[in-house]
Amino acid sequence: MVTILPSDDAFGVISFTSDSLSATLDETPGSQVMLRIQRTGGALGPVRVKWSATGPDKHDLVNYTGSQDFRSGQNLTTLVVKVKDDVVSQLF
Repeated sequence: MVTILPSDDAFGVISFTSDSLSATLDETPGSQVMLRIQRTGGALGPVRVKWSATGPDKHDLVNYTGSQDFRSGQNLTTLVVKVKDDVVSQLF
């Protein structure tokens, strides 16, 4: 599970797009999940969104914390989560 804390101001409201609420993949070397994040409402100035993955499977991820930047006026960005290759598939 990846959680983005709520925000509500002139810099916009940050959320996942509806097509990024869940994702499944086959684990092959170099696998990754691409989750789209949108900013609605205000787009005044740059915004840095800090994120973290939680849950028992988070150690199956190469990167389970990080940040994603929105430039001034930008309303869509893609968060790339890299998955360790193993024999058990995860559901995001």
